[in-house]
Amino acid sequence: MRFIFVLSVLLVLSGCAPVKQSDNVAPTVEKGGFMGLSKTNDIEVNGANAVKGENRAVVPYFRVAYYTENNPGGFTGNGGDKIVIRSELMGVESDTLQRITDEAYKNFVDQMKQKGIEVLPLSSLKKSPTYQTFKGESQYKDKALFGPDAIYVAPSGMKMSDTKITRGLEIGKIMNEMNASLMDVTLYVTYLSQRVESTLRVVTGISIGQTTSVTPGSVMQFYGLEASKCKGYCPNTVASARLGQPVYSTEQLGELRETTTAGDKAGDIAVAALTWLTPNQNAKFNNTNRYELHADAAKYEKVVTGVLKEATDKLVSSLTSAQ
Repeated sequence: MRFIFVLSVLLVLSGCAPVKQSDNVAPTVEKGGFMGLSKTNDIEVNGANAVKGENRAVVPYFRVAYYTENNPGGFTGNGGDKIVIRSELMGVESDTLQRITDEAYKNFVDQMKQKGIEVLPLSSLKKSPTYQTFKGESQYKDKALFGPDAIYVAPSGMKMSDTKITRGLEIGKIMNEMNASLMDVTLYVTYLSQRVESTLRVVTGISIGQTTSVTPGSVMQFYGLEASKCKGYCPNTVASARLGQPVYSTEQLGELRETTTAGDKAGDIAVAALTWLTPNQNAKFNNTNRYELHADAAKYEKVVTGVLKEATDKLVSSLTSAQ
């Protein structure tokens, strides 16, 4: 039985199951199912009471992570395989990413204000000795959700922390120094989407298309100042709103080109064969072709700004629902 399943997969990789390139391929949004998403709501909210009664917050952490190489091709639950479209986004420069991020932050601040919470200006963070130790760079490349690296961009004028292990201590210090609640925001943006068609767990086709998504896992966290003063057992000191389903647009950004070589394909088939013939090792149902998306920078900026606004509006609204 395993040999038959292996053979089916190898036939797919060798071209028996067509890889279709499409202008518009919406991501899988049904909750659950083969190669689908984990069974989650559009927005997952936890600890909302931490926001209740608060009316001001400082935001030393706000990042938009842009995938520009090896775009995630599917969003799985905890422990699921990471599906990756081997690709590169062309034609989008760092200044475009900066403008998009600045607009996303401006919209975030406006939305928070409409919900009754003032976001203190970045200049106010000069009062925080802890924040002053942050790095001055506004862009860097690092690991991101679902496998590939991403370019992280902060709003103009915001420093970036490189603290990971002691982030909780860092947050507590800044809250005390600023005497304000604190927010930590990270949004992830992709540019392609992959849809897999299957029958009886045998892949019969794969579709690749231009889809701009703010992915599941994008999150806003709110550390309540008053909630942090709780003594003893304190279950609701931090509120979070996290995307469980993608917010996306299928508007075309430019020309999508396939760049797969015969050598690429042969190597992929060999790796898949070894994987499936290795005991206790699972292979990934993944399109092994290579792509380049040659985007029009103006279209990219317009579309990404739009999906970020929609995602931010949803997250802010859900996070502040207890207000």
